[in-house]
Amino acid sequence: MSLLINSHQIPDNGFLDVEKQTYLGNAFISGTQSDNIGSTSETPYVLIRNTATNTKSMFVFIKKHSIIVTSAAIATFRYYANPTVTVVGNTLTPINLRANAASPASTILVTQAPTVSANGTFIADISTTNSGAPTVSTVLSIVDPGTSILVTCTASSGSAPVAYEVCWYELPYGSGL
Repeated sequence: MSLLINSHQIPDNGFLDVEKQTYLGNAFISGTQSDNIGSTSETPYVLIRNTATNTKSMFVFIKKHSIIVTSAAIATFRYYANPTVTVVGNTLTPINLRANAASPASTILVTQAPTVSANGTFIADISTTNSGAPTVSTVLSIVDPGTSILVTCTASSGSAPVAYEVCWYELPYGSGL
């Protein structure tokens, strides 16, 4: 099942050819180093932006959520569509998973520690514990041009290091796959 932001992403009989997209060099990864969010309140953590002028959609296939502590702790990551952003934050440069000099750069903008005046429309939340393994979501989500996704984090301890990672493909918008 895919998480659709609007009705223009996947035709009724469409599919995503994962192996072909990886071979073509269109798979990317971006994420944070483990760090303390410094608060137990819901905090804007990562902003993913697909600008309105982009010609590609972002097909997210893996989201990894981690909390790294030695005592019991929980972190909840929440997803919102189209937040009101006042400061985009610090750039997290996406890496192409096809490691050669000719691999294309990502057209998606990913930043950490954005400032927002409104979170946007709630999509979902994912909780993780310090079990030693990250919580991984493989639910397909699609971010079309002109759409932004805000990831917030609420940790049970402000000093608990958290980390986030996202992997995606970029395909031409409206290509019919």
